[in-house]
Amino acid sequence: MGEVKSSSLAKMLLLGIFFVLIVYKVFKSYHGYPKVYMGQPLPPGPNWSLPLIGHLYLFKANPIETFMEMAKQLGGIFMFDFGPKTTVILLDPDLIDQAMKIDALPSRPLKEMESQALIRGERNPDGSLPGIAFADGTSWKDQRKFAFSQLISLGFGRNVDIEEVIRSECDAMVQKLKQTSKDGTVPVIIDTNNFIGNALNVVWHFVSGNPVRMSDELLRVPQHFATIFSNIDEAHHVPGSENDAHKKSFDPNLVRDFIDAYLKKIQDTKDPTSSFHEQRGEVNMRNSMFDLFIAGMDTTATTLSWGLIYMMKWPEIQVKVQEEIARVIGNDTPSLNHRSKTPYVEATLLEIQRLACIVPWGPRATLDDVQLGPYVIPKNTHVLYIIQNLTHNPKFFPEPNHFKPERFLSDDGTKFIRDERVATFGLGKRKCPGENMARMELYLFFVTLLKNFKFRSDVNPREINIEGDLGLVLEPKPCSTRLEIRK
Repeated sequence: MGEVKSSSLAKMLLLGIFFVLIVYKVFKSYHGYPKVYMGQPLPPGPNWSLPLIGHLYLFKANPIETFMEMAKQLGGIFMFDFGPKTTVILLDPDLIDQAMKIDALPSRPLKEMESQALIRGERNPDGSLPGIAFADGTSWKDQRKFAFSQLISLGFGRNVDIEEVIRSECDAMVQKLKQTSKDGTVPVIIDTNNFIGNALNVVWHFVSGNPVRMSDELLRVPQHFATIFSNIDEAHHVPGSENDAHKKSFDPNLVRDFIDAYLKKIQDTKDPTSSFHEQRGEVNMRNSMFDLFIAGMDTTATTLSWGLIYMMKWPEIQVKVQEEIARVIGNDTPSLNHRSKTPYVEATLLEIQRLACIVPWGPRATLDDVQLGPYVIPKNTHVLYIIQNLTHNPKFFPEPNHFKPERFLSDDGTKFIRDERVATFGLGKRKCPGENMARMELYLFFVTLLKNFKFRSDVNPREINIEGDLGLVLEPKPCSTRLEIRK
């Protein structure tokens, strides 16, 4: 009898403990985050972080809009649980500006690093991943500095050699659209894949010095991005094969392109801890090339696609752009020298980038404890800064959902005024090293297309869907256009 009572008491005790734990978990979930860390205040956060899913149940269709709505209650910096991982969401423009200047905040989030580690090969001595985009620490600084210097020394800073390459791609683009549309008699679908090959060819010329346009096999690579990242051999095949060809003809006294410059850097590096040293240098070279391919094609091709769709949705803007092109360029071939003389075109391109905001957020992670405004962000915390809260903030851009190039013009309309809050190429120390190259491409591609074609929608312009699909970048949905060839 006594044993039965003891067993019953034990079960009741276990049930009681379980009940207390449940109550504690619910209380803790509602109560939210701790208020202080090391004696300093932490950012606020929403209550009811649920097991496994955290705050993901709060998401609506558009996570950016969810964050912007939450900011009305919590302020421009708050914590949010993506499942079990707590992330600081940063929307306040002043705090974003402060964060981008802090040395302890250029790191990539650990989850990104882990996924990339599977395909990038041997790590650097400091533990960082090879290449530029996902490297960290000293290796990242060295690789980024080298890429910047080569972009300048090989022509992208001088606007000279590269212009001829971009013009060649402009001509190919025009011919392809004429052919696809049968000289304007059949509709054409505008989407990013239309222009990826042209953007990639420009980067390929810089990297390899090869005057021959990339083959269909090479152009297939970026269009199957997910497949590449699941197969390390395919991911490294393109840059690896070109590296092998360059080694056979390498002359340290005649640097022809990025690969030659990198091979010379490897040859000159004697420090075994350097990310440029011997075999480690070759791994970094392949990954840096791959990073340049992805960065060089996606931003330009996607922004150009958005631009043409916006020209169909706002045809009155297209007319103004074409009027300026006709007045300034006339029958001449578009040139980078025309940029300063076409302020309305430049303003339109920046408004395309602002409204599209193809990279609406940027992920970072803290390397040390970081002070942001009144709050402390502990070491190894993920931080997500919301670029779209800059580009679509009515405080900076009234009527943010309206397409208005005049935002970036002087009062008399004669001068283009750049606004750094349109951060298409990122912010801070992780800003894209190929920004100058991409702006050159975008200008010449856009002007050439608008000089040769009028883009008309098959539907009422008001009915054109300008909601994007967020993947690596925010891409427009495919849109049908009828091309009218301009004389």
